Amino acid sequence: MRDRRYDAVIHLVTAAKGAEDFYILDKARYEAPEEAKKLDQKLIDAWTGHPHHYIIDNPKEGGFKEKMKTVNETVLKIIGQPVHINYYKKFLLQKDKDHNFIFDKSVIIHGFDVEETILLTSDPDVIESKI
Repeated sequence: MRDRRYDAVIHLVTAAKGAEDFYILDKARYEAPEEAKKLDQKLIDAWTGHPHHYIIDNPKEGGFKEKMKTVNETVLKIIGQPVHINYYKKFLLQKDKDHNFIFDKSVIIHGFDVEETILLTSDPDVIESKI
């Protein structure tokens, strides 16, 4: 029943795990950090096995805003919308005596052009948006 009732489950890890400075007891949070961690793990365990169970950890940088960005990207992925992917692959290249790059014979090289369109935004929190 659990796996058929919900199309997806998005679990936001408690601030008590990895963002302790932001875990403040108030009207919304009444568990001590250790209890919050235990309850958080119980929730993860309860949903483990669901075919679309996503766990959103506390980011190392960017704080809650970055966490919400990850949630947004996860929702877009779930509903089949395009997601902006930041993926970089770096290579250490060497040059021969004629200053040409040296490549392993197994490396296939493809050249291509990239066109970026920068969109203007009125949101002061957004630095830039690209297509």
